[in-house]
Amino acid sequence: MIIPRIIQPPRLDGAPRPFWSVMIPTYQPRADYLRQTIESVLQQDAGAGEMQIEVVDDASPEITEINVAALVKTIAGDRVAFSSTKKNLGLAGCWNTCIEHARGEWVHLLHQDDCVRPGFYERLRHLIRTQPQAGAAFCGYDYINTNSERIFETIPLQTVAGSIPQPAETLAVKNQVQCPAIVVRRAAYETVGGFDDQFSFTLDWEMWLRIAASFSVLYQPEVLASFRIQSDSETSRLAQTGETVWDSMRMIANYPKYISSARATAVQAQAREWVCDLALQKASVFIAHNQVGYAMAQLHAGLSYDRRMTAWRSAFILWAKAIKKSRRWLLPPLPILPTAWFQGYGYRPDSQSAKKL
Repeated sequence: MIIPRIIQPPRLDGAPRPFWSVMIPTYQPRADYLRQTIESVLQQDAGAGEMQIEVVDDASPEITEINVAALVKTIAGDRVAFSSTKKNLGLAGCWNTCIEHARGEWVHLLHQDDCVRPGFYERLRHLIRTQPQAGAAFCGYDYINTNSERIFETIPLQTVAGSIPQPAETLAVKNQVQCPAIVVRRAAYETVGGFDDQFSFTLDWEMWLRIAASFSVLYQPEVLASFRIQSDSETSRLAQTGETVWDSMRMIANYPKYISSARATAVQAQAREWVCDLALQKASVFIAHNQVGYAMAQLHAGLSYDRRMTAWRSAFILWAKAIKKSRRWLLPPLPILPTAWFQGYGYRPDSQSAKKL
């Protein structure tokens, strides 16, 4: 895949560019979530001259329960623009379309079910003023559930707002940024290119590393954004086959592109351990929900890369729990066994295991 170029936006009648472009990609959105997303931005609206706000729908089918254009009009009148792709482009394609439509100096990709908290744009703009040539700036964020209740918040990277030392290494050890918490200077996208569709789960993580390898990255420790966890998300679907692990490992293999050769191997090892630990956590959650097939896919993918005895011991304890939970024999998640045996293993569309997490 050739990373798509991002060209400079056209000027409209010589008018100055807005500082912000808040771009909201959608696909078959839930009306209540999209309303919350848009309203969280409008509560901080700096005016049309300072803030472009646009919803970009990725060709939601006409049979969807809601008319996205009409819903946006109902929520925001003419304040929020609406556009739609001619065909479904997928995550990378839709996100790149958002960037192409962005006219502002700084671009915020805010997904249809996430939201920002009061002070997000003000605090980050104040931080950006200290280093206007930075490539990106992000803040602390929390995770919310389907009822918009806070589950937990991230641990601050540093206690003082400012530049992150060695940003590429810091962001490579583990994925520490979710999309609602980060804004990117459009000129940075113009330099490094758009999102790479060869990655399904880590396309955002890969982008932050690409930017961090070429620009300074700023950080605001305040929790000013919320990332929603829900069962029917693309992440949940990819987790069911272990693709979250496989895709992460493919991306980590590219670290020499972003990090000095002297450090790349050590950082790769740290990142792989983090991904494998995350696979154990996901497997445990799947087992708790009696979705043992999905759990085995995570364990198999994780053990294919993890050589730590502690991880193998934890994986086989979970395997025993899965057998007890399902009351049937399950293949041990050994990496010598074919991956295909574990993708969707135990899945039956009419069964409890078919329900998404």
